[in-house]
Amino acid sequence: MVIRVVNYWIKSSKIWIDLVDFFNNYDGSVSISVYYVIERALKCKDGRLFGHPNQKNLLMTLSIESEDDFQKLLSDKILNPDFLISDEEIGSEEFSEKPEETYKNENFFHLNYYKLFKYLEENSFKFEDNSIPLTPDLLDYWYVPIPSNTVYERVNALYKNKNLIDDMDYIIIDEEITCKNGRVLGEKDKIMICYRFITGKKELFKILVNDGVIQEEQVFRAFDFNEEHLKIHYFHWSFKKSKQSFNSAEELADYLKEIDFRFEDNTIFKP
Repeated sequence: MVIRVVNYWIKSSKIWIDLVDFFNNYDGSVSISVYYVIERALKCKDGRLFGHPNQKNLLMTLSIESEDDFQKLLSDKILNPDFLISDEEIGSEEFSEKPEETYKNENFFHLNYYKLFKYLEENSFKFEDNSIPLTPDLLDYWYVPIPSNTVYERVNALYKNKNLIDDMDYIIIDEEITCKNGRVLGEKDKIMICYRFITGKKELFKILVNDGVIQEEQVFRAFDFNEEHLKIHYFHWSFKKSKQSFNSAEELADYLKEIDFRFEDNTIFKP
């Protein structure tokens, strides 16, 4: 049962992405419930202003079921107390006698990212550091190289028996895609086959690493890639250089047979 809610001011794209990633994999009793955009600073009872005046501000509402869990997020520095405010702290002039006419209803979005990002794009929204909101989809696309049929079979056996992903296909990487931490996925003009998993959860990849199927450094996420390789525009993104993708292992196998592809151990891909 929700005991109270607080409002959190999202001040940069990085803060937002970090929070979405955290709550996607969090099993405590604090959750994101809604987003809304206010077009001014809110006046607080103690005289403070919450948000930038004369500028659109993106806020989220956090629903709290356990005060202990909430305080732990503060002590662990997941949440910054300077960006938090409760409705009780906001001045009465921000509220109407009709609940549906409060400040939260200026531009109110539940957890519909499409509608939210459509609004942000139409209004050319930028955070105070001039960054644009990065779509959470960057967190949901994961790439795992397939260096051999053995790895393919072991990964397949694990993910098919666990309900841990939303979707999956195969993609061919034929360039060097560099990451923010210096890692590299792929080689120039050399074919690399990858799984492309779509999920906000990290559990599958933890299992694959813990079971020794792959190394941790073999797991890549779109958000890890340097932006020079990506086209990012509010609620959608893509690689600058288009990639071949295949919905099934059979389609991939047919293509690899046509180009006479072999793994480094000289074996062929067999679904």
